[in-house]
Amino acid sequence: MASHIVGYPRMGLKRELKFVLESFWDGKSSADDLKKVAADLRSSIWKQMANAGIKYIPSNTFSYYD
Repeated sequence: MASHIVGYPRMGLKRELKFVLESFWDGKSSADDLKKVAADLRSSIWKQMANAGIKYIPSNTFSYYD
């Protein structure tokens, strides 16, 4: 049986996205730092979904901020 989900938490296990966003807004980190953390989180999330047996990985579920 194929499986699918409509979304997945994107902040990271240790809220990495939240912290890098706040650091970027405060001028303490660069846009490249923000993009790197975001890319790493997306990759990790896709791998977690695949490892959980989800056949249809959703796309366009990432946002830097709500």
